[in-house]
Amino acid sequence: MALYPKMLLAATAGFVAGGLLVYLVARPRMKAMTKLITLRTAPHPAQRYPSALVHVPDGFDPRSPFAVLVYFRGWNSCVSVIAASERGKCRPDGPTHQHSDIVGQVDRSRANLVLIMPELLVEQDLSDPGTLTRPGALKALIDEVLREHVGPHCGCSLIADSPSRVLLAAHSGGYHPTAVVLDRGGMSTITDVLLLDALYGDVSSFERFVRGGGKLVSIYTDGVTERRSLEIAQSLAPMGQVVADRSTGLPSPEQWASRVLVHRTAYGHSLIPLHYVEPWLSTRGLPLIGEVRPS
Repeated sequence: MALYPKMLLAATAGFVAGGLLVYLVARPRMKAMTKLITLRTAPHPAQRYPSALVHVPDGFDPRSPFAVLVYFRGWNSCVSVIAASERGKCRPDGPTHQHSDIVGQVDRSRANLVLIMPELLVEQDLSDPGTLTRPGALKALIDEVLREHVGPHCGCSLIADSPSRVLLAAHSGGYHPTAVVLDRGGMSTITDVLLLDALYGDVSSFERFVRGGGKLVSIYTDGVTERRSLEIAQSLAPMGQVVADRSTGLPSPEQWASRVLVHRTAYGHSLIPLHYVEPWLSTRGLPLIGEVRPS
């Protein structure tokens, strides 16, 4: 009789473990989704183009911790081309633009994240953030994308507070919308910023972000982005974990892990995004697709 409670406990533990195993094995595998969407929270709602591109990688698990990556493209293009794996056009009768393979790089990183690419002014040489200057605008945009587009795709309820982390990346003229949403976008979970030959201005915004605990990577070529990258590294150096790397190979894992990394690249301005988004994502410590972690 003394063995009975132990047997019952063992049987109960086995049942629970077996049930958990069945649950983990049976967790639904989300299919990839990439689509252009129209948003009420669009940065430029008067445009006749889609408001944003959203991508969910194959195997995305919204029931585990996940991140959101918001990517701001540079001038004179559109999100559909920048996201793609080959050069393309924003309109049938328009010029062909350089692609950045952002969707492909997100997929290859295996990060459990949602990619959101808000559309700026299409094929214009402007960094106008539009309605993103409104307080809380980034949070409202993320909320609308997750609630009305990603949530229905995965059959779950998602809101702006659902992701555990938000990351921002920008190429070239996308620096200004990035700085604007850092300052007033309403998202307190932004942990990392990647600037791809993009530190043309708003230096104080990026400094405040780092001083508040964020991590900054600035990849630069020469001229303005070189000067300002080196200046921000010097300004933040007393904080420690600041690396100014003038070599042109890919950063080492230790360099990627720094609080601030400014790194010279040998790639041409328009080609830089093709080479740095995937390794940056892969060194952020993000939850990976296929990992099982409690939320």
